[in-house]
Amino acid sequence: MSELERDLLFLAIAIITGFVLGRATLSQRKAPKATEEAVNLQSLIDWFNIQDDTDIQKIIESLVVTPETVETHMALAVMYRKRGEFSKSLAIHQNLFGRASIGPPLSLEVQFELACDYLDLGMVARAERLFSALINNNTNLKYRALAKLLHIYESENDWGKCIDTGEKFGRKIRPAQKQALSHYYCELALQALEDRLYSNTEAFLKKAISHNVANARAWLIKAQMESKRGRHALAFRYCKKAATKNPEFISEVLGPAFSYADQASIIDQYDKWVKQLSQYYAIPSLQLAATHLAYRSDASGTLQDFLKKQTTSPSRKVVMQLLAWQQESQDGAGDHRQLLAWMSDLVKKDAQYQCKQCGYETIRHNWHCPQCRHWETSLDKEDHAVLARQAKRQF
Repeated sequence: MSELERDLLFLAIAIITGFVLGRATLSQRKAPKATEEAVNLQSLIDWFNIQDDTDIQKIIESLVVTPETVETHMALAVMYRKRGEFSKSLAIHQNLFGRASIGPPLSLEVQFELACDYLDLGMVARAERLFSALINNNTNLKYRALAKLLHIYESENDWGKCIDTGEKFGRKIRPAQKQALSHYYCELALQALEDRLYSNTEAFLKKAISHNVANARAWLIKAQMESKRGRHALAFRYCKKAATKNPEFISEVLGPAFSYADQASIIDQYDKWVKQLSQYYAIPSLQLAATHLAYRSDASGTLQDFLKKQTTSPSRKVVMQLLAWQQESQDGAGDHRQLLAWMSDLVKKDAQYQCKQCGYETIRHNWHCPQCRHWETSLDKEDHAVLARQAKRQF
């Protein structure tokens, strides 16, 4: 060991000793000075932050594990975790885990952090065992452990375990977790629907709606089920309910609603419904639906008439669909240049869907954001922007 390394080692030991003695002295006072302790702890962390792996390991091994020093150990582990050095955080927590001298409250906290390390390192089975052992304790760690278990089971698409875990929150369940629980039942409903087990599908959807009546996905699955049964008019009514319960997903409702109305030969009802919605929500999806209906009724002149009436550029959805219709039209070449001019500006825009929670963007809609793992946060960007402006004006 070089002279510099010895000096640094003695300095670290002095800091640690001062920190521990400081904690012992301060604990005897009625009003401890937290700022002095914070300075000592930060100095120790800063010193560890500049050391190499060998020196760090030696210092960790030299630290005496007592209830007074556990906070120091765990603060170092937090530092390593923030730096992405999960194996070092794991080593610290493993050194603390199972020590009787720590005491129950701290030992449970160490167990939770150790499980998080295992999860970060991909050791899912070990993490699951430790989290599962914590849910029998009547502490806040129980609910934090349940949340972590939900993350594990969601990543494995084990919806049955997700439901069992989610139900254990009881009255402590949060709105986001209740929303997630509703979607777990939707996942099981889709599996049952694929197997044409309609009674099971209905039972799962009833549970989904009981947890979140505004879950547009649940109403859409009910519509899909009724359509498979040949009840297309009823399917259309469930689509209308989905849009009413959660207008943020009108863009996902319109396509199926048109299909069911068409199969039930009630397009006039669909047309009336679209016009009613347009009175409340001036969103691009409804503009596209209205244009589609107009084109369907008069394909020979609707596109040209539509272009002439526009005072502002149409939405990206409308432009893209108009281009598709133009390709099918035999007499639409005259409007093609204008469409391409609009498209050249629109192609510079971002993807169609964006998560309102984390900002993740994609060209396809996801009920479950692939990045932040929140449910019902991936929204049509254009529709959502219009709805947000409308809500702001109403407020």
